[in-house]
Order: sequence, then structure tokens, then C-alpha cells
Amino acid sequence: MSIMNQRIITGLTCILIILSLAEPAFTGSLRQEEIKPANSLMVLFTDFGRGGYQVSELKGMIYSANIEARVVDGTHEITPFDIREGAFLLYLAAKDFPDNVVFIGIVDPGDPLSERRIVVTTGKGQIFVGPDNGLFTYVIRNFGIESVHQITNQDMFAKPVSSSLISPIVGRAGALVASGYAVKDVGPPVDDPHTFDVEDAMIVASKMEGEIVLIDHFGNCVTNIPGNMAEEFGLELGDEVIINAGGGVKVEAIFGRTYGDVPQGKPVVLVNSLDLMELAINMGNFANFYKISTGMKTEIETKR
Repeated sequence: MSIMNQRIITGLTCILIILSLAEPAFTGSLRQEEIKPANSLMVLFTDFGRGGYQVSELKGMIYSANIEARVVDGTHEITPFDIREGAFLLYLAAKDFPDNVVFIGIVDPGDPLSERRIVVTTGKGQIFVGPDNGLFTYVIRNFGIESVHQITNQDMFAKPVSSSLISPIVGRAGALVASGYAVKDVGPPVDDPHTFDVEDAMIVASKMEGEIVLIDHFGNCVTNIPGNMAEEFGLELGDEVIINAGGGVKVEAIFGRTYGDVPQGKPVVLVNSLDLMELAINMGNFANFYKISTGMKTEIETKR
């Protein structure tokens, strides 16, 4: 046998001896600090606006908890204090985002120290972190609930949870959950998350009924009445309709395909890109002119 072959055999023998003496592979469960960060995408939805310090403060909380966090700004332009608008915008985004995404939602007109802060996991596999004030109504209605937990685990925070405002709590909790922290460890389960009532769209007594779910940047009022209900109702392009909104508002309009189907300054009802019926004024602001707000009950009927 050559000297080279002897060296190869000797080397392989040493490797086998070392492997036989090594510890067996770990097959048990890892402690939290040993879990490799999941680093799920985080999406922010708030009514903070862009002019103040709140957005950067929230991001500071997130990056302090996880410097490698991946953060996307959904919007910070939710109408201040409008939980219903925020809830619908969250739903619109969630239905297009994939699973394993963590949404941070903050629209909090109440007492931020008295409200529960919760972590909701939906049937779509997405996670929502924010106040328990109805902000997650539409994602709960449309995707279902896998679990809800209240954020109470003091070990997650340097300051008392009970006396901390919402951004430090949901920002840090969301960042930790996105990095692999178990949702069940944030606090006890909740079996009664708050949701607000929604007027389901339907045809009743020769009227289409629903409610205003969103007012966009232009003042167009989006209802929850689906486009196919207009077809079922028998509406045809050019039909004259009457809109009855909350507060005694009564508006005559045309059912059109686009805003330009009516003269400038005139109202129109159309099916928008969300496949929902929308109330608008061509080159105007329907919400401001008729003093419409989210949550208002809305009826649409044909003019007789």
C-alpha cells in the first residue's frame, strides 16, 4: 500500500472516531431566545399623519426590539380617530397581502390606558396587533379567528404595561412576534374581541341597503353594496336613482360607468375598482357636500 493511501485511510479513521464521540443532534424544542428569527414582514396602518413625530417613534420602538425588522408603511393617513375607516383599509390590504405578515394598527380615539391591547391571528395566517376597539372588525368578519391574546406579559417591556401608551406596547409586541416570539406568550387568551356592528348589504323592499365603509381622498363614498347586487337589482347604465343616506340626506343621481358620465358638479352612482357601489360628485366632494361619514346607513332605489 502506498504512503498516500495510508495517509487517506488514517485521516478517515480519525474523522469517524471524532463523529462517534460527538453529542447527538438536538431534537427537543428550542427556548425562545434560541429560535431563529422569523423576521416576518410588518405593515403599519395608523392615523398619525406625516407631519409629527409619532411615525418615527413607532418605528423606533420596532427597530429597538428587532434591528433587522422589515417594515412597510401601509398608510398613516387614516382619517383621525375614524376606527371604521381604518378597519376597512386594514381589510383591503390584508386580503391582498400573503400570510405570515404582521399588521400594526393604531387608530385610538378612546382612553389608551384603559383599553386592551391585543394580538389577533386570523384564519388567513396573518397577525394583527393594536387596540381592542373594533379596528380589526373586518378582518375578523372576513377571515375568522385562530386566536386572540391580550398583551400583558411584563417580561416583554421595561416599563409597566398598564401605564404605557399604545405605540410602545404594540410596536414592541409586534416586532417581537414578527421575529418569532410566540403569540400565546404575549398574554392570556381573549374570547370577546370588540367588533362594531356592520349593516350587511341586501335588497329590501325595492331598495339596496348597506352602509358607507370608506371615504377616499376625493370625498367619494364607498359602500359595502357589491357590484353584482346592482345587476341583481336590475340597474342599467343611465338609470335615475335616489340615494338616501343617514341624517335625512336624499340625493338624485345617475347610475353611470365613470364620473364623467354626468356633468361636472353632478352626483353619480357607479361600481368602482373594488367592485363596490360608490357615491360621487364629478369633480366634487360628495362626503363634504352632503356631510357623509363612515358607518352611515345608505339606501339606493330607482327613481319612479
